[in-house]
Amino acid sequence: MKKTLKLILLILTPFLFGLFSHVALSQSPRTVEQYEIIESTNLSQIIEDNQNQSKVIILYVSSPFCPYCKKLEAEILKPMLRSGDYLETVTLRKFVIDSKQPIIGFDGQSQSPKSLMDQYQVKVTPTLLFLDKNGKQLSDAIVGYSNDEFFWYYLDMAIKKSNQRLKKSVVGSTL
Repeated sequence: MKKTLKLILLILTPFLFGLFSHVALSQSPRTVEQYEIIESTNLSQIIEDNQNQSKVIILYVSSPFCPYCKKLEAEILKPMLRSGDYLETVTLRKFVIDSKQPIIGFDGQSQSPKSLMDQYQVKVTPTLLFLDKNGKQLSDAIVGYSNDEFFWYYLDMAIKKSNQRLKKSVVGSTL
């Protein structure tokens, strides 16, 4: 009896290992971009990367010296990317306000980080801007972060509102 059980386990173990490995590998692989918050200084590149897609662009305005930015990334933004729930509707990019290098705007023109902040009336970090491919705001910005208690609700509502406006503008432009 013991020999039979050992023989069955010996035969089944590689089979089960192969089966589980196949299932794990067959799931769609995700790129690093889908898990990481990409810093962007060329906003027109975001449009080129998503040319055939109608996604809301969330421009996350951050500072390396902002403890709330680090907290927002750890508690909200990185889990948001890892969940995969927003891949079809949102493109997330990070803009660091303390950058000394010029920014390429949505119009392809070079501008200073300060002028971009003035354009969107960003006064503090973190700030989340919800934009279309032309850089037009689709929803009110979410300014600041303290904890995730209500933040997910506000984030989801801003994304939904932005997607509705984006769909209306796409439908309006095709008529």
